[in-house]
Amino acid sequence: MPRTRKKRNIRRKKKSNNYLFKMLCICFLIGIGVFYLLQVNEKSTSAYKMNDLKKEISNLKEAKESLELKASELQSLASVNDRLEDLKMVAVEKMEYLKTKEAVAVAK
Repeated sequence: MPRTRKKRNIRRKKKSNNYLFKMLCICFLIGIGVFYLLQVNEKSTSAYKMNDLKKEISNLKEAKESLELKASELQSLASVNDRLEDLKMVAVEKMEYLKTKEAVAVAK
């Protein structure tokens, strides 16, 4: 009789150890699956953000180019002359320069 009890106890321990091992494997696989899903989600989110930032960069480049074009148009000689007429400014006929013997610095 004592031998059969020992055998039963050993079988029970093996079954419980086998059950515990199976549960640990299942938990491990579930953990790996959750980790994988989180990583894929993060990558796709960052890809969308990067795509949005690239679009914003291209929009800003276009705005910069249009502003540079507008600035060059406003700085052109024809544009300056038109604005001078609108402001009722008169062209200088005779210009006189002051001559000094030494270099002079002026400060406010």
